[in-house]
Amino acid sequence: KPDAPIGIALQSFSSPVARGMNSAITIKTNADAACSIKLTYNNKELSKDMGLIPKTADEYGVATWSWKVESGRPPGTYPVEVTCANDKNIGYYMARLVVVEQLDSQQ
Repeated sequence: KPDAPIGIALQSFSSPVARGMNSAITIKTNADAACSIKLTYNNKELSKDMGLIPKTADEYGVATWSWKVESGRPPGTYPVEVTCANDKNIGYYMARLVVVEQLDSQQ
């Protein structure tokens, strides 16, 4: 329904992630909802990664984004904000991306 309330649930999320590696997030929302994603680093700087583009959830309500954490980013915790909307309603979800120097398995 184009005017149904919107919910967003986390399906999977690659976090923590080491600098220079890829992260990904998959969410489930309403089918065909228009979704956007925003990753904010220090100093309110938005990630400009090409993978973080607006997407339309598929017929099952699933949308996935993947992006690379630039190797120069300082370790820390950064908000990943997903917003999905239909004709009348908006849903919002925030995950926290943990960036580390390297994962234990890489040492």
